[in-house]
Amino acid sequence: MNGGEWIMYNKEVVMEMKSNHWKLLKFYDDWVELIDLYLIEEQIPHNLLSHLSSYFITRFHKSKIALRLLLVSGFCDEAYSVLRMMVEYTITLKFIIKNPEERVFQFIDDTGLVREDEQNSDILTMANETKMQYWFNSVYMPYSSCMYPHLSTDLGELFLPAGPVPFNADDMLTKSCHLAAIILGCALETNPNDNELSKTMKNKLDLLLVDMNGVYAF
Repeated sequence: MNGGEWIMYNKEVVMEMKSNHWKLLKFYDDWVELIDLYLIEEQIPHNLLSHLSSYFITRFHKSKIALRLLLVSGFCDEAYSVLRMMVEYTITLKFIIKNPEERVFQFIDDTGLVREDEQNSDILTMANETKMQYWFNSVYMPYSSCMYPHLSTDLGELFLPAGPVPFNADDMLTKSCHLAAIILGCALETNPNDNELSKTMKNKLDLLLVDMNGVYAF
């Protein structure tokens, strides 16, 4: 397959994925826009907890954009790896918020930078404490629905295609939007500002949750 054929093949996959998931992708984009609004417009208080919250939601936001690109391009396994990072960001932030006085300094070094070595140090323990075991299991346990959406005992189906292919991305799309609701709720919890934008954010969050519950099945 030469370069021109590869590009055309990839375009066909993207067209099919967008056509098959257009409704879920619309909701997905609504969540991305809501995180955009928070990161660009919200006044973040000048304290360490808010600094950490902003850090994790920014990382989550970048991963959510990357996940969409991988999903619509037909890269299932690669998208799963990004979803796992999104789960880790969400669990970690929820864990910090439960005891910020002690845990903020566990994740920030003396220079004020986030300690990379402390992230993911014990995700299972943090998941248990924050009641996020479902999310841990969905991306870490063998043969979870996200990790192996097309698992089969047919030996002929164990060979992976050499390139992107269309697949059912409903599960990863829905899980990532539910995670967005959780981490946005955490971010708003760490921000005591009761200004007009915060109220707008909370109203939009509530409306999206209502719409999401009408479309998604968790």
